[in-house]
Parts: sequence; structure tokens; C-alpha cells
Amino acid sequence: MSSQYNNLSENLLQASKHGLQVDHPYGITNIDPIAHREKFMRAAAKEETKSKYKVDDYVHNMPAIGGLIEAARKIGDPKPFANTSILMIQHITAEVLGCISVLRSLGCKDLATVFVGYNVDAEKAYRPDLLDLPEDESRCFILKNSTTESAEQAQGIYSVKRDFTILPKAEDAKMQYDQLDKVMKEKEMTFIQAMRCLCMDTFFKQLTRSSAEGRELIVLEDGGYITPILNQSAINGQTVSDVRKQYFCPLDEETDAKLGSCLKMSDVLKNNKVVGSVEYTRNGYDHDVDTENNCGGKLFIPNMAVAVSFKKTQIEASGVAESCLNAITSAMYSYGMVLKHRDAMVIGSRGNIGRWFIRSLHARLDRRGLDCEEKPKVIGCDIKVGRQQGPNPIPSWQKRDDEPALQDIEEHACFNDFAPERLHDLDLVIGITGGPTPGHETMNRKHLMEWLANGNKDTIFIASGSTKTDEFPDLLAWVNEILENPTINILGKEASVAKLDLKDALSKRSFGARYQFVIKGNTKVQTKNVIFLNNLMPINFLFFGVPTEIIDETLAQLLSVTANLHRQTPKIKNPRVFAIDYDRIASENVYGAKMPEHDIPIPPSVN
Repeated sequence: MSSQYNNLSENLLQASKHGLQVDHPYGITNIDPIAHREKFMRAAAKEETKSKYKVDDYVHNMPAIGGLIEAARKIGDPKPFANTSILMIQHITAEVLGCISVLRSLGCKDLATVFVGYNVDAEKAYRPDLLDLPEDESRCFILKNSTTESAEQAQGIYSVKRDFTILPKAEDAKMQYDQLDKVMKEKEMTFIQAMRCLCMDTFFKQLTRSSAEGRELIVLEDGGYITPILNQSAINGQTVSDVRKQYFCPLDEETDAKLGSCLKMSDVLKNNKVVGSVEYTRNGYDHDVDTENNCGGKLFIPNMAVAVSFKKTQIEASGVAESCLNAITSAMYSYGMVLKHRDAMVIGSRGNIGRWFIRSLHARLDRRGLDCEEKPKVIGCDIKVGRQQGPNPIPSWQKRDDEPALQDIEEHACFNDFAPERLHDLDLVIGITGGPTPGHETMNRKHLMEWLANGNKDTIFIASGSTKTDEFPDLLAWVNEILENPTINILGKEASVAKLDLKDALSKRSFGARYQFVIKGNTKVQTKNVIFLNNLMPINFLFFGVPTEIIDETLAQLLSVTANLHRQTPKIKNPRVFAIDYDRIASENVYGAKMPEHDIPIPPSVN
């Protein structure tokens, strides 16, 4: 493989001008998480040092997070988490196992992790190494989705994956698997709802354990699952019992007896020494900022955010976009199609990741039509279109909201603002927003029915590049509904639909689901295919996420700001969202932070 590929994400536009072939996925994507794990093990072997636990081997390939241990010593705080329990909500990747090792090296010996899982191969690869940790120091959970097991569902039913869960035997015997699974099924929970249910149940248990040992507790999360719940419930005067009811967490008499089910959440958080939370993603950051705004400009516990930092928005964003496009390209190859001939839309085109999608697709898509005339083959949709940049100053490295994703690219604020004829040409839709907001839909059932009835293509690929399975909720709900009916009506035309697996012929891996629609018109019968890549779960985690050398930098910043939160909380009199590179208190001694001369107003929520 040519070394030209090494800087592909940064130099894609330049590379395409020089004729570099970037369409074949297997040169730039390792599709096997087990092989990815073995790469980390080889790196550890080269170091010729014996690791105490298997997760320690993952640090050898990650110099940034590995360097945090020495950095902590230099500032006189070598074990910042020695008296701290942590609840971490993160994706299951090799790099996150490296984070677990470093958290332990920094003193944390009570870590509960709720993994965000989209790849069963990754679960199989990494569970044995997690199982190697002392059972009373590490607890692990993950959700299971029935989508891939059923031809009758698009979204599937969520449950706690029992053969993945790692708990001490005594706790496992008390784990309320049946109650959690039952409520997730009865309430037909979406991914977000099921995650909040599991995470809050885990939070209460972890808090009980940390309090009994006299430890503090920090929440470290990727996606804003529980930080809004903790702050809103505390400020609104809700009790533990109220929160359990609202988020359908099963009653746990033993845990609640220790916490006090009738106690207000404000007392529970304060009395049990909840330090605060740290947020990694923009979607979670927006939820936290919305919560702050809804609570009168304050939070009950402080939150520090990596989500809008320079490293996160300018460095990692390009890697996310490229890992998503590599996954999309690989899945298309398995179906016998290529990326370069697609006509694409990016929803969220003015976000940090969305802008990279637009640039990359503009470079990679063949803009020559059958009439040999060139036309743009990518369009953008973003709620920022038409907005004026606010009066607050922004860092020099951050794009303005009113700056187009790319010159000469058609962009609108809403899906409905595009001419129907333009939407009829689409055969690839990528959502990177985190989900619809009031007044700003992502692609929904009306749009898909219009494409099925009047679109010019036989196949459309739909992919989520966000961190949650909430990008296209209405599409999932609609397909779930119609799969139960032998015949359906699509804008006056009789149709039927069947679900087929999108399986790679070589690896036998499922890359998603294909919904085959047979539509009867007045004079002909059409067959159209709607492909939900990775079942509309985040597409980059179909493989292994962002490349290690990039994610190492931002995860180092995540762990560094977690230690900073621990140091700074006693100084914080008015809790709110504090952002790295915007707030001085959040940036102090944080890896890779750009310390501002003075505090800069943090970015508003895009919701």
C-alpha cells in the first residue's frame, strides 16, 4: 500500500486532483476488530515489558493517553482518582480499553462501564481482555438489539446482553435482567430510551457502592445520556423514585434503601459526593447546554466538555468523516456498487464532521452526468443555513455558522426546502445531526415514500454518522409498521416490502438490511431497494471507528479534563457547562488545550 494513503483524510482534495485512487475500501479499512486487537498486542510485545493486565497492552499503541501518567506526576497529582469511582459510558473499541488501563493507573479501582455497542465482532474481541481485570474493580454492560435476528423488525427490541455483562458473582445473581428486558420490550424503547434506562440503573448502583466506600463519583460519558437527567431532576426537586418512574428503571429495593428512594436527587447527589460529569460528543454537549438553559442558566453539578475543543472539532472530525465513508464504501462494494457514482445528501452539512463529509464527497463523486455536463453530486442540509452568526466571539479556528460547507454546493435548512426533482436523484443520504429537532426533520417516511413513488434511482443507501441510533427515528418506525402488513400503500400505489440481509459475500458479515419494495403502477411494476447501512446504527462502528493515531489525541484530552474536573470542582461556585479551549478553568493543565487569554462564551446548542 502506498504511503500516500497515510494522510488521506487531510489531503483528500489534493489527492483526487493528482489521480490518487481512493475508492477501494480495503486499502484503507481493516474490517476485522480481532485483527485490530492483534495490532495492539504486537505493539505491546515490541515494548518487551510485561503488562499486569491485558487492557494495559492497549496503551502501548497510544502515546498520548500513555503520557498522561507521567504528566500527572509532573503536576504533583499522580493518582487523581485514588478515591474516586467512575461511571463511564463509551463505545467499545480498542482505544477505550486503553482508556480503562490509564484510568486505573491514575488510581481508579472502581469503574463501571456501559458500552455503546454496534459491532458484535468487537464485543467478542474485547470481552476476554475486560474479563481479565479484578472482578471487584470493573463492571461492564452492553445492550443487545434483536434487529439482525428478525426479518420482522427494522429497529428491533433492546435488552441487556447477559453473555457480555461482567459483574462479581454476588452482584450478577441480583442483577435485574428480566425486569430490564421486560420494560424495554413493553415500552418498545428506542436505543436512546434503553440506554438511559440501563445507564440510570447502573448509576444508582455505582453511587451506592462508591458512597459505602467513602469515595467520590464522576460520570464520564459519550452522548449526554444521564448528565441532563441528573441535573434536571436535582434542580426540579425530583426524588430517586420519580426518576426511576420517568425513565422506567425497575425498582431496586436494596439500592434504593441505601440511597433513600424518597430523597430528593439534589440531596442524593450532594450527600454521596457526585463531583460532576464530562462530555465527549457534540450531541451530548447540546443536550447538556439545553438542560442548562432550561434550568435558568445553571446546572446542579458541573460539566466539562471536550466536544467543542480544537482537537475534537478540527482534528478528530476529519477522521470520523473518513471512517464513515470507508465503511459506506466497503458496504457498497459488498453490494456490487461504488461510491463515486452516487448522488448524495449530507444532513448536518455545516457541523464539524458534516463539512468534512461535503469536502470529501465533492472530491470523490463523479460529477459528469450522462449528458457529459458537470453538476454537483452532493447537497447539504443544516439548520444553520440562513442563520446569522451570533454576536459572541469565536476562536479563529472555528467555522462560522453562516459560512457555507463548500462554495457552489446547494444547501438548505430543511429537507423540505429542496425541489422534489432534486431529491428524486438521491441514492445516498448521510445523517450526522444526532436526530431531528422541532421544525427541522431529518429524512422521514414522507420523504422516503416520495422517493419510492417518484425517485429516479432503483437503490438508495441511508447511513447514520452520528453517535446514536436516533438519526432517522421516523424511518425505523415506519418500516417496522409496514413489515407487519402484506400490502401497503405508497402515494396511491399498491406495494409490498420484504427485509433482506445485506451480507458481505467474502467475510459473511452483515453490513445492514435491504428492504425490497415491489411497487405496482398503472403500466409497470417497479422494484426498489432501500438499504439501511448498519441498520442505521453509526456506520463508522461497523468496523472500528476513528483511526487510533487520531482518537488517541482526543481520548487523552477526555481523560485529562476528567482529572481537571476533579481538581477544579471545589473552586466552582456556579456549576454550568465548561468547555475546553473556551473556559480557562476547563483548559488548565488539560492535554492539547488551547488556553484562552480570557473566558470565551461557549458555543450555543444547535437544537
